[in-house]
Amino acid sequence: MVDLLTAAGAPLLTDRFRPGPPQDPLQSLGTGPALAEGRLPADAVVAQWRERLPARGATDTEVVDWLLHWDNALLLALRPHLPGGRLMAVLRDPRDMLLDWYAHGAPLPLQLASADEAARWLAGVLGQLADLHEQELYPHLLLRVDEVINDPVALGASLSQVLGVPLPPAPPAPPRLPAGRWRAYAQALAGPFAALTPVAVRLGYAAD
Repeated sequence: MVDLLTAAGAPLLTDRFRPGPPQDPLQSLGTGPALAEGRLPADAVVAQWRERLPARGATDTEVVDWLLHWDNALLLALRPHLPGGRLMAVLRDPRDMLLDWYAHGAPLPLQLASADEAARWLAGVLGQLADLHEQELYPHLLLRVDEVINDPVALGASLSQVLGVPLPPAPPAPPRLPAGRWRAYAQALAGPFAALTPVAVRLGYAAD
């Protein structure tokens, strides 16, 4: 998705995953807990984010910021102080997401001791997205790429449809694990998949 948006000329900021990232509250995984506990003023989160946009190269009135992580506690800042924002989350079946994480890694490096721990962490994050979607807590898009992950034309068309703007086919990329590949590991990873199945069902995927 990042490569596709970049190729399309979208005002996408990717510097959070590069050397010298912006030092604003959204760069810290501790911002959500700090907001929830009242240790960080909600208005300061959005104000500091806005202040740093010009230095990050944002020149348009609209900007797409690739966040490190999602935490629904961020809504304490975004709902009152950035009501015109919109969250886009790219989804696959959570069990395929876990396999893809193991096969290809992730932009955000996390030190997790086991597949069980990784599954619990992923289930927690996706559970918050499920809450946001079910309760309509903030404007958002859930872009499911299960069936188009390895089809550049279909991938571009899917994103074009949800954004309502024409986009080119996705740039060539190494193939990812196909949809449903997790079933081949259903016994070997029974514990981690059991942790992910409830949120998979909430997000509209089959239990088995």
